[in-house]
Amino acid sequence: MMKSVLPAFLVGFLVLLSLGLASHPLAASGPSVVFVGGTGPGNFSSIQEAVATVSSGGLVVIYPGVFHEQVMLNKSVELHGSGQNVTVINGSRQGNVVTVAADDVTIRNLTVQGSGLQFPDTGLLVRANGTRVLNVTSTDNFYGAILWWGSSDAVFESDHIFANHRCGIYFPHSSGNRIQGNVITDNPVNGCGLYEDSNHNTIANNTFARNGYCGVNIRDSSDTHLSGNRFEANAIAVHLPPPMFGTVIGQNEFM
Repeated sequence: MMKSVLPAFLVGFLVLLSLGLASHPLAASGPSVVFVGGTGPGNFSSIQEAVATVSSGGLVVIYPGVFHEQVMLNKSVELHGSGQNVTVINGSRQGNVVTVAADDVTIRNLTVQGSGLQFPDTGLLVRANGTRVLNVTSTDNFYGAILWWGSSDAVFESDHIFANHRCGIYFPHSSGNRIQGNVITDNPVNGCGLYEDSNHNTIANNTFARNGYCGVNIRDSSDTHLSGNRFEANAIAVHLPPPMFGTVIGQNEFM
């Protein structure tokens, strides 16, 4: 039989989701909620199988465990682990661990690790708009996350991005994103690196510590809002573009 007891924090969410999907025109194309790592009907052994089966706008619930695979999110879904310390997606050193290739994807409550070790391998590759990454750990990847060329409107919140092999979050021409309330530490290059016209990004209320080059490195990018962050023991706390290109800095703490 399928597991009948869900984590308590999921129950209310599933009720709201089912109400919303009842009138969703794509809900009939597949189940609105699927499970990975459980038993019984509606459970899968592979996250990618579950993503392929769930309807657009649906929910993939991942039970505790380590899942050795590379996941492609090519439809609007929510990928919901059981906790950062108990649900792990390990890329086994093969390319990207999770790739977001559809708009309006949410990833939460899990760990991504073990990407390949050459550019642009990463724990999270975002190639779409409106991505939400919440309560996620990214570690032991080449890059913790990359907001790829032309992506926009991502939110990274309450994440722990640490001890990757290059940068925590790399922005190559990605604008309008919000990085807030994260802990970004112990990456050998930048905590966040904004390059190639990555404009109108907000970086607020994060902790940047012990990153090998910069906590935040702003290059060739405009209108960055940098506020409420704590910088501690980075080689350089913040690199500002010359000229400032509308960079706004306020109420940061430099240790």
